[in-house]
Amino acid sequence: MIELTRLNGSPLVINCDLIKYAEAAPDTVLTLITGEKLVVLEPCSEVSQRTLDHRADVLRRAWPEAASALCAKSANEAASASETRSTTPPNNLLHAVRSHNKRNSWISLASVESHSPSSAFSPA
Repeated sequence: MIELTRLNGSPLVINCDLIKYAEAAPDTVLTLITGEKLVVLEPCSEVSQRTLDHRADVLRRAWPEAASALCAKSANEAASASETRSTTPPNNLLHAVRSHNKRNSWISLASVESHSPSSAFSPA
């Protein structure tokens, strides 16, 4: 579950596994797999990051042996992002999906899910 904010400022906790699309039109509109639409204050990139962070946290709790690798990867990505933030866009799948879909302002979180940290570590 991730915490977001409705347009009126009230907090909203949502099961991020139910998000089908996040659209920037100009407010962020989340379309759930049920067809329900929610409008939130956070930008699409923040919704995606919170979703990825939540899934990494679930993985850390379910598979403690991978926790150190996930923490190291997160720290490395944060350091890389802060170094290149002013000159180049973030180097991640979400940016690639967003850039590829410039004409359509939606992002499929399902495509990000298949490349989340949980798929990067498989038990031997």
